Amino acid sequence: MKVREYKIPADLRYTRGHEWARITNEQIEIGITDFGQKLLKRILSIEIPEINKQIVASTQFGTITRVQTDDDIDTMIDICAPVSGRVIRINETIKAHPDLINKDPYRAGWLLRVKPSNLEREWEVLLPANEYAIFVEEMSAILEELRTDFERYEIRWNKI
Repeated sequence: MKVREYKIPADLRYTRGHEWARITNEQIEIGITDFGQKLLKRILSIEIPEINKQIVASTQFGTITRVQTDDDIDTMIDICAPVSGRVIRINETIKAHPDLINKDPYRAGWLLRVKPSNLEREWEVLLPANEYAIFVEEMSAILEELRTDFERYEIRWNKI
């Protein structure tokens, strides 16, 4: 499925914070959505927990550092867990090459896998692809409107 230029795989579940979750062999693979990575733009580094660390749904488990502007101002963004569980595997490649999140957020750019501790209840709270698509469309419209307003005010400011 696609909303504007953003890919939204139908087999995943999503958070409003733009994290995704995929069930794979009784494990949950976690990553950042296509929409989320495009909002972040250029990702410089990522911090994720080590193996055996417990993560809790809706709470921070890592951070992404990104370039905010052309002036190279770094900004740290929290990554929140879509589900609770014990980290059983991390994507070591992503630490050395965080740009994989930008290039391939749903495959090579995955972050970690967890053994879920409360999957039945927490899975139902996550957004299915069709609901996340509506959310992305709404967010895209808001961002587009803000961009248009900013450009309009910028033109006025330059005329003063």
